[in-house]
Amino acid sequence: MNRDIIEGRWKQLKGKARMQWCQLTGDHLGAIAGQRTQNAGRLQVAVGEGLAGKRYKRPGVSGKG
Repeated sequence: MNRDIIEGRWKQLKGKARMQWCQLTGDHLGAIAGQRTQNAGRLQVAVGEGLAGKRYKRPGVSGKG
């Protein structure tokens, strides 16, 4: 697990909390901003997982050129 995945999950949590709070108080623009933050977190997790997959070395393949 790398830093991008952790930060992305944190953004998802913050966005969901903001979205729930704004729906409770009736702030529609705040709810949209919370959903945008949540989506940014999802994107960051996907990027982090992609980077983690690229760092994996396949067995039998050496890095020497």
